[in-house]
Parts: sequence; structure tokens; C-alpha cells
Amino acid sequence: MAIVTFKQAGLLCGKGTATIYRHIKSGKLSKTGNGIDTSELIRVYGELKAVDINDNYQIDKKSDIIDNMIISNYQKQIDTLHDIVNELKNDKQILTSVIEDYRRLLPPPSSSEVVQNTSNSGKLWKRIFKK
Repeated sequence: MAIVTFKQAGLLCGKGTATIYRHIKSGKLSKTGNGIDTSELIRVYGELKAVDINDNYQIDKKSDIIDNMIISNYQKQIDTLHDIVNELKNDKQILTSVIEDYRRLLPPPSSSEVVQNTSNSGKLWKRIFKK
């Protein structure tokens, strides 16, 4: 008979690849080299399904292409987000320097303003807690 891959064996038997591996590990199914002999599949599972393995290969290829397209699209989105983050970081640096420039232009606060601000804060606490 023919030697098939583990995935092809699963398709022919209607089993998942994990089941095929589990049955090999438990000794229920034996493998030959890197594959499984179809006569061994018939011995363990009975009659095989009529599956065109090449059609499934084509489906797998199409699935891989679609997966690659999705991954590529996500990578483009990630790159775009990285660009946006870098632009925002640059904008933050510019705004920080503008704020510092304006702070340098303002006169320093006088000591009476500092005392007045602290006395107002006491009144605020009295209003909040109504002492």
C-alpha cells in the first residue's frame, strides 16, 4: 500500500491529526518512517474515506495564503500605529518645550501671592468640612 503523512492519514480516517499522534504514541497505530502505511490505517480504523489528498493540499495552500495576507495586514496596521506613536512623542516634546518657554517668560511669583494661596486653601478645607 501507500505511505501517507499524519495529516493525510487523519483525512483518510476521518480523525484529527492529534488523534493519529495519540494512537501512535499509545501503540494502537504504528508508523513507517515519516508516515503511515494505508494498510495500517485500514487495520486500525477499517475502510478509508475517498479523499483526494491533493485537493486538501490545495485548500491548505489557499488557507496559508489567506493567513499570510491577514498577517501582512496586521503588520501594516502595527507599522502605522508605530508611526502614530512616534509622531505623538514628537508632538509631546514640542509642546513641552513651548510650555517651558512660556514659563521662562512669566515673572516669578511674589511671596505675598504664595502666602495668599495657602490662606485660601485653608478656607477651602473649612468650607468642605464646615469647621
